[in-house]
Amino acid sequence: MAQKRLPRPEPYWIFIPRLLAGKYGRKNGRPPGRRGFLGDVIRAQYDLYLAVKIHDDLFDRQITGPALVWTGDDCLLESQRILIRRFGSSPEFWDFCHSAIRKTIQAVRDIDSLQKKRNTHYRKMIRKYAALYAVCKIAAYAVCLKARRMRDFRIVSEFFDRMAMAGQAIDDFEDIIEDGERGRINTAAAFFLQYGTPPRPQSLDRIGRSLIFTDASDKYFRMLKRHLDRAETAIRSLNLPGLPAFMASYRYSVRCLEEHLHSERLKILFGRRIIRSSEGTGAG
Repeated sequence: MAQKRLPRPEPYWIFIPRLLAGKYGRKNGRPPGRRGFLGDVIRAQYDLYLAVKIHDDLFDRQITGPALVWTGDDCLLESQRILIRRFGSSPEFWDFCHSAIRKTIQAVRDIDSLQKKRNTHYRKMIRKYAALYAVCKIAAYAVCLKARRMRDFRIVSEFFDRMAMAGQAIDDFEDIIEDGERGRINTAAAFFLQYGTPPRPQSLDRIGRSLIFTDASDKYFRMLKRHLDRAETAIRSLNLPGLPAFMASYRYSVRCLEEHLHSERLKILFGRRIIRSSEGTGAG
């Protein structure tokens, strides 16, 4: 079955800090800008994301090359340099920042262990994804802290957790073959294995049969959409302009993937019959 990569909107962990800064800036009579404080925390956030992503991919051997270790370390150091300039020795900020990094590092280890097991329930794995993306909350926390709107951050944090679970569920679906070939059972694979024919081996063949011949994919996409719905419900009270359009673009991307899968299933199940039918009706 042909794999399809989703066209993705801007990462939510960059988009939401922009919206928050815009909302707080308008209330204070200061329009948000890409330079200055907002530009710095977004750059630091992206550097932190890259540092974790590089080390995570090296850890599970998705990428190789000793030089990449130094690239990841450089991204981490650059993020810290920027944040020190903005927050100095603020214990409130650094306690959160270091806690988020520790949560992400521990989640990388936990997920690695879960993906190597043969009987991990998908719910146990997907809950770990909220912790995996804890490091991506730092820019939003910085914006809320500067504006003294920490009550808002609690709402944003729940939104981030749901988006992390939905986003990684999409990534796992797209990577199901690649991960399976490396002997890993990701969230999507664990979900589809529940609809296989036990007690056969947990193989790509069994996952594929579940995907094609059962309604497991429909249930998977319903689960994914529930996380998106709960994310939007969690943050709705903040009335952030641009959020409905952002969520709509995210859902559109998911719908494209779902329609692509449906098309591929039809080709596998009825392809020859459809081709014969179109050839018969096309004669003129």
